[in-house]
Amino acid sequence: MIWQSAQVLDIQFNVPVDDKSFAMDAKVAQQSAQQKGWEQPFRNDQSTQLADGIDLYQGSWNTTIVRQPDGVVVLETPISSTFTQGIFKEVQKKYPGAKVKAVLSTSDSWPHVGGIRFDVSQGVPVYILDLNQALLSRMIAAPHTINPDALERSRKKPEWKIVSGRMELGSGANRMELYPLRGASTERQYMVYFPERRLLYASDTLVVNPDKTLYDPQLMHEVRQAVEREHLKVDSVYAMHEGPTPWSDVVTMLDKTT
Repeated sequence: MIWQSAQVLDIQFNVPVDDKSFAMDAKVAQQSAQQKGWEQPFRNDQSTQLADGIDLYQGSWNTTIVRQPDGVVVLETPISSTFTQGIFKEVQKKYPGAKVKAVLSTSDSWPHVGGIRFDVSQGVPVYILDLNQALLSRMIAAPHTINPDALERSRKKPEWKIVSGRMELGSGANRMELYPLRGASTERQYMVYFPERRLLYASDTLVVNPDKTLYDPQLMHEVRQAVEREHLKVDSVYAMHEGPTPWSDVVTMLDKTT
């Protein structure tokens, strides 16, 4: 299907360029140089306990710290190495001496994988979807010599854990099950299910508008299909940009879109 078309009515090549066209206001340039860009600090002032040992830290991009008997699982390390380093520090603050046993990275979207280079530099296994392996391997292999990061200094190799079907992680009340979504719009995402909690993390699919409608019903339709396909019993669902929401509310919102 044609999405967009354009016509060029006049075109000129090798036109002389005036350097003044690229001149920047000195004050604006100074302000821009002071911006941190993606290197934003991790904040722990908006945390919610979803269950004993499952803590959600909300912000522009959500992350979850999950305590299991043999260590801690970090669900999403987004934005940047700086942000992710703050997550690891929060783990040690909350569980002194605990080992970060795994990182779950459920999507290929750039802001969502911004901290993976730091994860690899720490020697932590990272669970990624099979379709995203080639992309993320190139990201890890890319040189960072101009502004060396932790991975550039450590030169560690990634320990990928490839999610290509149902995969279990951990034991106890906070054990997890990972499921690729495999939808038309969600083919590069997987969801995380906590069976004992009947809690679902739906990657980058759930956003509820102020009027209690879904930002993108198609995404949640595909999550619903995956939940039904895998015969999961879900009481509550949350995602990268949305806090815990009753599953029944999501189903109701979906039904109103059909």
